[in-house]
Amino acid sequence: MSAETLANIYADPLPDSVASSFNCHLRILSGAEAFVDRVLALHETTNAVVAWRHANIITGQQTADCLRALRRICQEDLGAIVSNEVTPAIEFEKNRIKSKRKGQNKADAAKVAAMLSSRSN
Repeated sequence: MSAETLANIYADPLPDSVASSFNCHLRILSGAEAFVDRVLALHETTNAVVAWRHANIITGQQTADCLRALRRICQEDLGAIVSNEVTPAIEFEKNRIKSKRKGQNKADAAKVAAMLSSRSN
């Protein structure tokens, strides 16, 4: 989303610098794959929006619009853990690492699995 797109969405357009920063935060949030990374990115983005409001850079309506946009994004997909509540986070990380390391030999794979299982205990 460009600054012009954000300005068209909101009745009261965001300042260009705020729109640019908000877009950057949204790209980071949407690019995060792990649940924990998405929660951290959401936290940082929310803090930035609140800081802009506290500094009177944006209005209350603009703050509400930004927070609604964040809620919409996160309701669509907060990460893999939300869709499968019975699988622990460490299992998702193991599967993600295994898929990235398809070309490695079995000894290396066993070392990685042992390291991950020791972390989960």
